[in-house]
Parts: sequence; structure tokens; C-alpha cells
Amino acid sequence: MGSVRRLVIVGDGPLAQEMARTIDRHPEWLCQILGFLCPAGNALNQSFSESDGKRVSLQTVGIADLLESHRVDEIILTVPEPGHPEILDLASMCRSAGIAVSLVPQPYSLYLSRPELVDLDGLPLLLWEGATGATSNPPWKRSLDLILTIGLLPLAAVLLAPAALVLKLRKGTGFRRELRCGQHGKLFWMYRLNSDHDATELPADEFLMQRSSLTELPQLINVLRGEMSLVGPRPEGPDRTRHYSDWHRQRLGAMPGMTGLAQVHGLRDRNSSEDKTRYDLQYILHRSLFQDISLLLQTLWTIAARLFQPQRRPPRVAQPTLASRADVTFEEVLSGAHRSQSSSD
Repeated sequence: MGSVRRLVIVGDGPLAQEMARTIDRHPEWLCQILGFLCPAGNALNQSFSESDGKRVSLQTVGIADLLESHRVDEIILTVPEPGHPEILDLASMCRSAGIAVSLVPQPYSLYLSRPELVDLDGLPLLLWEGATGATSNPPWKRSLDLILTIGLLPLAAVLLAPAALVLKLRKGTGFRRELRCGQHGKLFWMYRLNSDHDATELPADEFLMQRSSLTELPQLINVLRGEMSLVGPRPEGPDRTRHYSDWHRQRLGAMPGMTGLAQVHGLRDRNSSEDKTRYDLQYILHRSLFQDISLLLQTLWTIAARLFQPQRRPPRVAQPTLASRADVTFEEVLSGAHRSQSSSD
């Protein structure tokens, strides 16, 4: 096994948090995030806490020495102005000290494209070429949806009938519909069993319905009607989509699905659009017949694993991690108050 690379992320914005989450999701990369180095305005003047509690002000050269003393292997620049003189000085000093310097481009809006590094006579040029057909439905997709859905309907009917009867006797109706935004923002009614996903206390049978995703099976009707696909970004309601940025809105270019890459990684309706969009855009960019079949099989495996995994009720509230906190700075590394722990979604 190789040695673990010790990283520091320069920046404190959404891109810095996105980079931290990405590294945390891949422990196989053998990378440890020591912390964030947060520029104050456009400069890198910072105050750090020494181990004895004494606070000292460090200029760029001091920060470079500090990184070297803590055996940092690489800094990752995620700042809006990487060409600022302070940032350039820091990068130059880090390279001289043997610390690698990486740069993450800023434009989130270009996520649905494949970057390519072009060398123009020694001048690096990062080229974004738009993904062809990223917002259209592949010709094989509708055929796969119809074949599998028609095959699943008899089994779904057997499972849904008793569940819907129980809910009808308890609540007056076995099914419910919710307004969702589909492809290109077109509104449609999405069907599910009448069980409240936001409820804190559920009867054992309803808890099992949700745990097994049985509550989502009525969406096979949406698939037959051409409003949804078996695999794709999970549709969200108008209350969320109206707040989408241009980056989030790209997920509306694909047909919404009953399951998707985000769901396989454990994200549900209650998770933020930010987290799900990252996976959804990866799916849209690389979707294929093989990937759809693979995600369907992974979904079945995820549901089966969930059923056999003990569930604590009420769910334990997770403690903030490095990747989820916006206020973590490199000074916490010096005081030993924080260490990132690699985790997967």
C-alpha cells in the first residue's frame, strides 16, 4: 500500500467544499485533507494558533514554511483569482519546497462537458467540448424502459395490492401523487404509496415499505406514460427547482428516473440538490445501456443490503465532517482540533 498524500485546500467557497467531498468519497486515493487555507479577501495574510495558544500573523512566505513543516505534499487551489500575486507567490514557493500545486477550474456551468488539456506551444489551454446529445434521450432508453416495466408490472401489482389496501384502511387512500418537474422543466404528477417520507414515527409495516422502496413502485405508471425513466435524475418539486442555478438546471436535460447514480450512493429525496446534481451530471455525461443496467442491478443490491442492515430509530444525527463544514481552516490543524476522516457516501 502506498503512502497517504497530505493535502491542503486553498479556498473556502463551494468549489473548495466540492473538492473536499470528492476526496472524502474516494479513500482508495490515499489522500488526507489536513484543512483549508482560507484567503482573507484577495490576500493570503492569515493568523494561526500555535500549539501554546499564541497567535501569530504570517505572510505568504510564512505560510509556505508552515506547509513544509507539516509535511504537506500538495496544495489544491480553488480560489476565484488564482492569478493574484499572493497566490502566485505561494505556488512558486511551494514548488520550490517540493510541494505539488494543483488548480481546479472555477466554471461549474461547464460541468456537462469533457475537459481536454491542449498545449499551444507551451501555453496550456483547457478546452471544454460540449457533450453531444447530453440533453436528448438515447434511442435505446425508451425501449429498455418499456421492456423492463412491462415485465415488472405483474410482480409490482402483487406487492402493491396488499400494501395499498393497508394504507387505504388506515388513511383512506392507498396512493398519493406529488407534483414534480420532469425533463426540460415540464410538470407532471409522480405517483407513490401514501406513506409520508418525512414522518418521524411510522408503523412497522410502513417503515418496511419505505425501507424496501416499495413506496416508489407506482412510478412504473409514470415510466409507461413516458414521464419518467427507470434510470435518471430523481425529479424534484417546483419549490426546489425554482431556486436552481444554471449548474443545477442541467439535470433537467435528462428524463427523470426512479433510481439513479445518486440513489445508488445513498442519497434520497431529503438530501440537498447540490449533492444529487453532482452525481446526476456524471450520469448524464456518461450514460449508456450498460450503465443503466448496471445501476438497476446496483439498486436492487442496495435495497437488499438496506433490508438486512439494522436501522436505529430515530436515526443518529451525523457529526459535521471536514467536507460538510464551511468554517474549517488550516489553523485547526495546528491546534490539533480537527482531522478529516475518509468516508464514502
